[in-house]
Amino acid sequence: MLLTACSGGGDADAEAEAGLRGCEEVFGAAGVSKVRAVVGDNKFRGVSTPWSSIARAMLKEARQYDPDGEDWTRSRHEPCELSANGIELRRILEVHVKWSVLTMDTLETGASKVERTEVAQDVYIERQNENRTITAILPCKVSGTAPEQRSALPLEVIAYTSSETGAEGDSLAATLLPSLVRNTQKHLGCEKPVAVPEVLLP
Repeated sequence: MLLTACSGGGDADAEAEAGLRGCEEVFGAAGVSKVRAVVGDNKFRGVSTPWSSIARAMLKEARQYDPDGEDWTRSRHEPCELSANGIELRRILEVHVKWSVLTMDTLETGASKVERTEVAQDVYIERQNENRTITAILPCKVSGTAPEQRSALPLEVIAYTSSETGAEGDSLAATLLPSLVRNTQKHLGCEKPVAVPEVLLP
């Protein structure tokens, strides 16, 4: 992971630049600017993990997936976290990507106890207000995996905002999520990626 530093020069400045560049690869420069406008400039910093590292780990996990097995463990990866205002009152936007423990059949039949909405063909959205998360779930078949992987091991992309960001944070997460999903599809090399609409929430 690359962590920006709050103050100092030399190595600290280099780390700060590297961290923000990493987050720009996730959200784009305009996206990072939007986050900064919401969370504020005070001690604005970021943590980022290179897409190459995330893709390598997730592809390995998908290729080791056994459709007849009972392994429900899924690794969770954080491409970027942006925050401001120091430790006491941190205003945060962070995103995670992972393979889902759900299957597309579960989503399509509504067998799960959690309510999810199909906003486009094969694209489901789960919003948990109490946890301040928005999750997109969709199929992503990657090379070198079992044929069942597309439906049995969907992709999850999760955006979280801290309560300090308020309604602006909620709106920001919803705005950035579509491009984040498409970016994840690209870096994982999803075969025949499903179309993700520009707006995932009403």
